[in-house]
Amino acid sequence: MKLKLFVFFALIFIPVSSACVVEIRSTTFYVNGTQEITRDWFVIDFENTYGYDLFDVRFGELAFVPVIRDGERVRLDPYKNVSPKHFPIAVFATVESFGDRSIVRYVLENSGDSVEVSISIPMFPDFISCDNCVVSNERIVFNRTIARNESVGFNLTLRRDFTIPDGAISFSYAGKIDMSFAANVPVVVEKGRSENWIGVFKVSNILDKKVEGNATAFVEFATGNRTMLFEEEIELEPGENFTKSVEVKSQLVPTFFFRVQLRVEDYCNLTTFPATEIGERYVIGYATLRGFTHTTSAAVPVMPALPTPEIVTVPTPEIPPSPEMVRETIEAVPEILLPPPKVAKELVVQYVVMMIPAIFGTFFTTLFIPLRSRGIVAIKEHERFLVALYPKFRIFTTPSNPVRGGIVIEPDEELVSRFLGMGIDRKYAELLAVAVKVKKPVIALDASVARVAVAFGILVIMYG
Repeated sequence: MKLKLFVFFALIFIPVSSACVVEIRSTTFYVNGTQEITRDWFVIDFENTYGYDLFDVRFGELAFVPVIRDGERVRLDPYKNVSPKHFPIAVFATVESFGDRSIVRYVLENSGDSVEVSISIPMFPDFISCDNCVVSNERIVFNRTIARNESVGFNLTLRRDFTIPDGAISFSYAGKIDMSFAANVPVVVEKGRSENWIGVFKVSNILDKKVEGNATAFVEFATGNRTMLFEEEIELEPGENFTKSVEVKSQLVPTFFFRVQLRVEDYCNLTTFPATEIGERYVIGYATLRGFTHTTSAAVPVMPALPTPEIVTVPTPEIPPSPEMVRETIEAVPEILLPPPKVAKELVVQYVVMMIPAIFGTFFTTLFIPLRSRGIVAIKEHERFLVALYPKFRIFTTPSNPVRGGIVIEPDEELVSRFLGMGIDRKYAELLAVAVKVKKPVIALDASVARVAVAFGILVIMYG
């Protein structure tokens, strides 16, 4: 039986970046100019440093958060697998053989923005020397900043027949993604009378950002009749005000209404990293550069030949499903992006983070992620999965579907109703309501239940 840690355990420490949105692509490069991307997904790690609370926060079309308090940090992991999009980098290798030696000429072409690229290939028996690269710590290393539409390269001198092992190619692309939030500014309506009724409508931009949007005014009488007085698109710079007065003729006492929908349009830094998958681990920060074999009996080097894809620029993220959201108040800015939640020693998933820095050489970190708590919420149908958790875990359960030996917790009926409104069965609604009450993770066998749990910030362990 295989244990899968859902959504929030899948992402790991990312190479240090100032981006609040990170895109990760599991990629393999081939030396015929092609690349294969098996997975492409996003994560948001945003800290509110604006100095005031943010409402109705939108990160492009990627994610939405109702409220982010001043100084609060929010991590959203939609775990969204979008359609794979290729990096604007292509790697080519050609071979020239003469006498008892061969020269392999590597060429890197960049059709995107300027980028620093590092290539690292383990030393191998057929290696003799290299040109425009160095040998460091038993690895052949090439490091270069490549401008847009520039081609660079390096040469390897090898034995005539050779096998080059798989290497690593490291880089990252920086971009931006739209981010906006509702402008929380004061709105005032004043009513007065001289010969006619007068309504005065005011908006003041007290923020340090420009606000823009729509302002609509209505008047309503005791008879129930409502009339629109005006509707305008407005833009206010910091410190600027909007004021408009309207006269209304009526013997009845009017009630004025003023609806203002203003937003701040800003942006968030986006960084796109390659990654490589090793077993059940993702190594973030580099992609695999596939090696190849050359023999004099072969007309061409023996290497994989994938269809040459169209090289495109870093894409705009797609709409994710309901995200998991973890909040924490940050007192100091951390040095590493995306800290993972803690999990128990008994349930360990191992990951590796690798970066190839600008200096020659490599850096590896092995990360073990332990379970946040030793309690778990389950119902009767989960009993066969709980064997691995006894006796280290306290089992919390529901009154209607109790687990033998579990601690029965009465769920909050209001929460149960909310979960029922999201289309899940009552037994699962009670399961999630108990999880919220005791603040423990739940076991889930159904993906729809897991998605609802993640949307409410409940940790989920899925079996399959």
